[in-house]
Amino acid sequence: DTDYLELIADWKEKNRLRRSPHTVIDEKIIVAIRKRPLNSSEMGRHEQDSISCANPFVVVHEPKESVSKQKDLNNVPFRFDHVFGTESTTDEVYDSVCAPLVNFAVKGGYASCFAYGQTGSGKTYTMGQLQKMAIKDLIALAGDDVVTVSFIEIYSGRIHDLLNESARLEILEDAKGKVVIVGMLKEPVTSPEEAMEVIETGAGLRKTSKTDANSESSRSHAIVQFMIHSQKDDGLGWEDKKARGVLSIIDLAGSERGQDTKSHTRQLRTEGAEINKSLLALKECIRSLQQKETSAVSFRGSKLTQVMKASFVEKKVRTVMIVTVSPASDSTNHTISSLRYADRIKDKYHKKTLVLPLLKEGEEQIQEYRKQSESTALEFKGDEEGEKF
Repeated sequence: DTDYLELIADWKEKNRLRRSPHTVIDEKIIVAIRKRPLNSSEMGRHEQDSISCANPFVVVHEPKESVSKQKDLNNVPFRFDHVFGTESTTDEVYDSVCAPLVNFAVKGGYASCFAYGQTGSGKTYTMGQLQKMAIKDLIALAGDDVVTVSFIEIYSGRIHDLLNESARLEILEDAKGKVVIVGMLKEPVTSPEEAMEVIETGAGLRKTSKTDANSESSRSHAIVQFMIHSQKDDGLGWEDKKARGVLSIIDLAGSERGQDTKSHTRQLRTEGAEINKSLLALKECIRSLQQKETSAVSFRGSKLTQVMKASFVEKKVRTVMIVTVSPASDSTNHTISSLRYADRIKDKYHKKTLVLPLLKEGEEQIQEYRKQSESTALEFKGDEEGEKF
């Protein structure tokens, strides 16, 4: 729609945002947003770029009409730890949020990188590139220690081993609350090439389905876990030692909202309900980590949080959530839904009044953003129950 295109272009011209440089943030939880460019198909349909990014802010331009049918924009602002626009390279994303995770794992910590986003938002591309970089650094930094890879998926509340022909796995907890996945294969790897070959073999077995949003939507959560085992000469093999450091890369199932599933089969609706249940449980676990209240959380709320329990309760933990978003105007509702989910994970900016960093600041513009931010915050109330994604 050329009218909306002009409105967005006019907003961007009047509200040029000041972009802050990306620096490494030393916090337990990091939430980062990555916007992909419009693709050729979207440009062919004359889609508008409905997102403005200027680290650490992102503004979604939501088309709306007045009662008199006059076209306008609802400009919805968010703030996160990192916001990567189309000018940001994958190297910049890796250096800012993933490289610190690798170093943390090598030094004996439990590091987790979650990827979340609407199907078609660039999640697979971004995480594929970041994973390759992480593997290269991890194996180099591990030195003589043994690095093993495991690869599982969680589909409709069941755990499958993607390195063992999708064999069904059981999860147990001992008297001390330690989680054990019985029978999960761990493959030792000595080079990045060997690790990628193992992962690519498993990826071919992952569950996908055709949905309204994508011809091949991931319907499972996939967890690739790298464990570092000490090679100290103590007479024990790596199989008999607890991992001294763990890096987990979790590709979460493609998010869809309730109204997108009306034409789905019963199976797809059941899958969607299970996905949403696990995403809600994950959000609560990450928030409890931030608030230092993990002892009060039930990790049995979903198989995903049960599998990842150690990454929340161990003494040394770090978590990154990377949310990918599409700039296309026909994805605006999905984008806002994804950003609201990310915003609820971390209380640092959640429900805060935002003042965008304008290059040309005017008091009227600042007051308008405050009103918009406060209006958005009101919609967050009641998100503790009945939440939709």
